[in-house]
Amino acid sequence: MRVTLLFLFPDPSTAVGNGSQFTAREGDSLRFLCSITSSPPATLVWVRGGRAIEGAGPVWENQLRLELPNLTAEDRGLYGCWAQNKESSAQGTFQLLVEYSPRPGTGLNSSCQCQGPSVSCSCSLRSHPPPRLQWQVDGEPLAGNCSRGALQVSSWAQGDEAVSTLSWTGSGDGGPQIFCLGSNPHGTYAALHFDFSPWQRAPTGGLTGAFIEFSCKLVFVATGFVLAYYLTLLYYRWTPCCCCGSKRKDRPGDRESTVPKSGV
Repeated sequence: MRVTLLFLFPDPSTAVGNGSQFTAREGDSLRFLCSITSSPPATLVWVRGGRAIEGAGPVWENQLRLELPNLTAEDRGLYGCWAQNKESSAQGTFQLLVEYSPRPGTGLNSSCQCQGPSVSCSCSLRSHPPPRLQWQVDGEPLAGNCSRGALQVSSWAQGDEAVSTLSWTGSGDGGPQIFCLGSNPHGTYAALHFDFSPWQRAPTGGLTGAFIEFSCKLVFVATGFVLAYYLTLLYYRWTPCCCCGSKRKDRPGDRESTVPKSGV
């Protein structure tokens, strides 16, 4: 009993060698056929990573089809077709590679941190083929492992993921604009943009933050004072005067009272 693997779509009836590698791009849709010559008929199963793949459809006796629509990077791996009847068993395998454009890595985050007048940045991207990372510092490209003046770059890769770090030691009078780009034949991805400008370096807890906090308190106090003054005016305007002087104007028609003078 011999297992034959065929690639059916989009290139019909192309044989896939046992143990070979098959490369596709992210977004492709693939169709494979597992076929054997067996008597008595055999049971066929498509497997990936040692686990049976559900949804594989039979075509004819001793044939089983596998469809992989809209491939993603997670669809890569070792695929196989396993056949067994009462007398014997056999299998055929192939390694599926899925190429895709650069995207954020799964490990180290891409970021920059300020330490006084210095900056430390890390950049991590993954793709297949692995991405080529490049720093741009004020428009000047830097890649690989290099040192140039106040700049130092270190880079390494593991599998589909590439990592690069950049260190810059400045004088405290400002700094550069920093970009990290990753590219492969399928695209380019901008992983990081950092602008070391003076207004970015002023933390909210420093002079600017203190000024804003003081201004808010000053406005709050002034508002309270004006409100209290206005309420006081309203109170004295509408409260009857009980402590005025004894003089009063006589109303028209009032008679003036006279007290007879006593003779002495």
